[in-house]
Amino acid sequence: YKPTEYADVYWYNIIAQVCMIISLWYLCNRVNWEKQTWAQPIISFGNYSYGIYIFHNWIQMYLISSTAQRLFPLERWAGEHTILFPFGFFLLSLIISYLLTWLLLKTKVGRFLIG
Repeated sequence: YKPTEYADVYWYNIIAQVCMIISLWYLCNRVNWEKQTWAQPIISFGNYSYGIYIFHNWIQMYLISSTAQRLFPLERWAGEHTILFPFGFFLLSLIISYLLTWLLLKTKVGRFLIG
C-alpha cells in the first residue's frame, strides 16, 4: 500500500487495497478450503510448488543471460515497461518452471527427486 494525495487514484493502489481487505477477511473468518470448488486448482497447484521453487531461479538466470538475449531481446522491453516487465518476467518464469516440473513428475526419476 502506497499512500497518495487525495483523489490521486492508481490501479495498483486499488488492487493493493482490495487484496488487503480480502486477506483481512480471510484472517478473521475460518474457511473450509476442501468444500470450495474454485480453490481445487490452487490446491492441486501446490503439488508442483517444490519443483517451481527449484527451477524458477535457473530459468530467470537463463532468460537474462547473454545467450538468451540473442533469442529474446528483453532489455529494450524491460527499459520501456518498468512496471509491467517484472510482472511478466515473474509469470513467464512461473509458467516455464511449472511446465518443466509437470514434465519431470511424469517420469519415475522426477517423482523420486521432486516427490
